[in-house]
Formats: sequence, C-alpha cells, structure tokens
Amino acid sequence: MATLRSQLSLDELYSIIKEGDRYAFDVVYDKTWDRLYSVAYNRLREEEAVKDILHEIYLDLWVKRGIRNIDNLMGYLTNSVKKKVIDYFRKNIYTVAAIDDFAEIIAGSEYADAKLRDDELEHVFRIWYDNMPKKRKEIFRFRYEDNYTTQQISDLLKVSRKTVQNQLLNSKGEFQSILKKIFTIFLGF
Repeated sequence: MATLRSQLSLDELYSIIKEGDRYAFDVVYDKTWDRLYSVAYNRLREEEAVKDILHEIYLDLWVKRGIRNIDNLMGYLTNSVKKKVIDYFRKNIYTVAAIDDFAEIIAGSEYADAKLRDDELEHVFRIWYDNMPKKRKEIFRFRYEDNYTTQQISDLLKVSRKTVQNQLLNSKGEFQSILKKIFTIFLGF
C-alpha cells in the first residue's frame, strides 16, 4: 500500500491526507522535506531554526488537513516556508540587506502570491525606513511625509540646504535601488 502511495502526485496524496491517512502524510513528508529544507536553509543557514520552521509547517498541514483546501500542495508548502522564514527575519530583526537577499529565492518561484508580495514590500520599506540614520530619517519624513521643501527643512534643522539635498538624494537612491530589485524579483519586470 505504501508503495502505491509513493507513486501518487503530491496533490493526490493531499486528498488522502485530508481523510486522515498518516501513511500518505509520511510520503508527502519524504517527497518534500529536502526541497523545503533547502529553500529555508539557503536563507537562514541555521539548521535548528530551519528544522523548527519545517516542523511547524508539517504539523500545521496535518492538524488543519480537514479545513484546508489546497490545490497545489508544493506551492502551498513552498509559500509556507517563505512566510515562516520572513517571520523569522522579523522576529530576529534582520536588516534590509537580509530581506533583500531573501527576495532572490522568490525570483524563480512560480508560487509567489500577491498577498505575500504586498505584505513584504511594505515590510521591507518599514525596515529600511526604521534603519536609516536618525538625521536622514528625520529629513526623509519632513520631505515625503510632511511635504516640506528642502529650504524649510534646512531652516528647521539648522543645516545647509545642500546637506538636506544630499541626505534626500542618498535615501532616495538607496530606496530606489531596493525597489528596483524587489519589483524585478516580485513582479517580473
């Protein structure tokens, strides 16, 4: 019986898992573990964290088997790994560079979904903004959130207008670079 299950597709196996078949679950686990481990480990490089992430995903798959309708099991599992890795980044306060690097694994993914892209673009902006030097962040906020002119910012902060312009150029260039890479990766431009 187990040999027959190993010949089924992942989606066929999931249909059987939904009925509570533990052997089908074991086959899915065996067929997907290496790939999912590789996706997570290539980003984290922390074996224990990767194992914890995969454990959570497989446990969730089993526990919620009766309520989840999954049409593409490998896509679902891959997205779950990506989301868990991003959550791990968030919890461990990774830099924009780490998230930017992680985006590269999504580049070739046929499974990236719009919700993940939207949430992560917003999250990348927030991390980038939060990690800016204090003065640059203040100038950026005055210009792009409060709509002050460079002269108004210069007068308010008692710095030269050229300093304000340089800080804005630096932040704008850095963020444009990040956006360009992300849009290329996430949207396929």
